[in-house]
Amino acid sequence: MPSPLQWNGAVFLAKLKAELRRRVFACSIAVMNHAKVLIGIEGAGSAIKAHSYWYGGRKRKVRKQGRVYGQSVSSPGEPPRKQTGNLQRSVAFEITEKAGSPVGRVGTNVPYGKTLEKGYSGIRTSAWGKPTAPYTWTLLARPWLRRALKEMSGFIKAVMSRPIRF
Repeated sequence: MPSPLQWNGAVFLAKLKAELRRRVFACSIAVMNHAKVLIGIEGAGSAIKAHSYWYGGRKRKVRKQGRVYGQSVSSPGEPPRKQTGNLQRSVAFEITEKAGSPVGRVGTNVPYGKTLEKGYSGIRTSAWGKPTAPYTWTLLARPWLRRALKEMSGFIKAVMSRPIRF
């Protein structure tokens, strides 16, 4: 007598991987968006710039409104403030397969993103493009990716622990 049970293991595993990939995708987007919010606090502002110059034997004064970068900078331990928006625009995510399971990565491709995240200490021999005596330069960490992941951990746990419905 043939058995009424049928093995659908391959179909089940395919649906399980697709559901896991959707969840990792959702969590990666959530972390990316939260990281963009953290580094989206305005740090540059507008102010009236004034300068004077000599022309035709007299001194002329010029006043105009312009953008001032670094008007409000972040403290060490806080996420960096937005100056130009380049770091915020460069934050992205990718989903890859590792050992048969989807892995989500959130990051940036700008070189100073890692420096802001982890901090930096080193010896410099120039300042503003001009050679100087060697000096130690230190930038304390302003973590924004680790903080985004930590603050979204509750959401990630909730998404990943939801029951699967087929």
